[in-house]
Amino acid sequence: MIAYISEYEMSDYEFLALQVQYRLLKTWQAIERNVKQERVLRGDEYAFLNTLEVFVERVRKLDSEGIARRMFTRINGKLGQQQASGHPSISSDSVPRASHAPERSGDQRH
Repeated sequence: MIAYISEYEMSDYEFLALQVQYRLLKTWQAIERNVKQERVLRGDEYAFLNTLEVFVERVRKLDSEGIARRMFTRINGKLGQQQASGHPSISSDSVPRASHAPERSGDQRH
């Protein structure tokens, strides 16, 4: 569904892509072979999840660091206008970086 929202420009592509990039690429890696086989069975290479595949290919080429910097710049610009009313701005240094691996704490649950 996110692929449709992005590809039909119902929402900001970069924002959506940045939010789902890691999980989307891992999911596509897991299902790609099955999707291609389903297309063979249907006799049409565009008959199954083609919008998702297009979205995956676009997301794969993303400069996620650049997008994050642009978003923080936009946020700071909007918040900078509000600083006079006491709202602090957000810097990219104060926002934690997205991690592609879950954080692990010393508390190991079994």
